[in-house]
Amino acid sequence: MAAVLDWEWAHAASPLFDLAILLRGNQGAPLPPGFAEAVANGYRTAGGHLPDEWRRATRLVDLVNLCEFLSAPGQDASTTMIAAIRRLVQSTVDDLAI
Repeated sequence: MAAVLDWEWAHAASPLFDLAILLRGNQGAPLPPGFAEAVANGYRTAGGHLPDEWRRATRLVDLVNLCEFLSAPGQDASTTMIAAIRRLVQSTVDDLAI
């Protein structure tokens, strides 16, 4: 197998959306040290361009993703999941001093 293609969230947008979701980690758990830089280096090596403040940009893009998830009509998410997303939103706002 050469690749796996996941069309679940396919849309025409900035690659920062994909990076934002990847760099969010799992349920807000910290990523391994150096993970974000390794992803960025791999992205650049493959020909991608990241803005100067790419980490801040991915956090802001992920904030949009999280808020969209919370506001989606008919969202069938558990109370625990909603609480976790709200904590991520608050953490992002606090960290970025928005």
